[in-house]
Amino acid sequence: MELPSVERVVADLAALQKLGSRAVANPQAANASVAYVEAQLRALGLRVWLEPLTITDQRDAAAPTLAVTLGARTTAFAPAKHFLTATGSASGAVAGARVAVVASRDWADSLAGPAVALVVPPSALDPDTFCQRIEAALASSRTAAVLLAALPTAKGYPNPEAPSGRIRCPSPLTITVPVLSLGQEPSWLLLSAALANPSLTVSLSAKTALEQITVYNILAESSSGSSDSVVVFGSHLDCVRAGPGVNDDGSGAIATLELARLLDSFEKSGHKSVQVV
Repeated sequence: MELPSVERVVADLAALQKLGSRAVANPQAANASVAYVEAQLRALGLRVWLEPLTITDQRDAAAPTLAVTLGARTTAFAPAKHFLTATGSASGAVAGARVAVVASRDWADSLAGPAVALVVPPSALDPDTFCQRIEAALASSRTAAVLLAALPTAKGYPNPEAPSGRIRCPSPLTITVPVLSLGQEPSWLLLSAALANPSLTVSLSAKTALEQITVYNILAESSSGSSDSVVVFGSHLDCVRAGPGVNDDGSGAIATLELARLLDSFEKSGHKSVQVV
């Protein structure tokens, strides 16, 4: 049986990296990655077919923006790297709004004008939940936009630097303002700056919506081998919204492709049938 080829695996990973984020909300790269893997599987002589699925996910019509101003200094954050539009976010823009830190579900905004609510996750000792704080921020008539902070978890473990964009609450939220999900670094910077400087202002924009998106499963199987002894293996090819081209699950997807190459030569000797999903 042939051994795995490091050179081949690295070349495949480089191809995914070149395509960029394979998140389903980025159909150009996602579909290109499907075409790449499909071509590699067909080159092995496998029977390959695509299974279309329709899902709902957040898609941006334009890249979101986020900038913080303190005095004469303005700091702009980078979308995908520092923040993402959150699932369910409305479109809209805010310019020069004050920041209100939401650290309780009983939060009541005392600012005279519209504010950007910076929602801080609770600690293990707090009586409320992150979702309750988000709901409180969204319910305020003075909330012009919402920023979701990502701080160390209740056990002190660091959260990933890149934002997830996901709002995981048990009940659907009513969202009528822009909502941005922050990574850990901008969360710390914004929280510390807002607490120390009441004059801090935020400008942001989002042009986004939940849309129906067609995605594809790639399936392949060998044309020979024993029908009584079948090897089935697979992985997911899509990645998280904030991920670069080889992130979650680039290594797993390419490992599956390389395994298909190796087992293809194995099943041709009459041992087992191979199915790849």
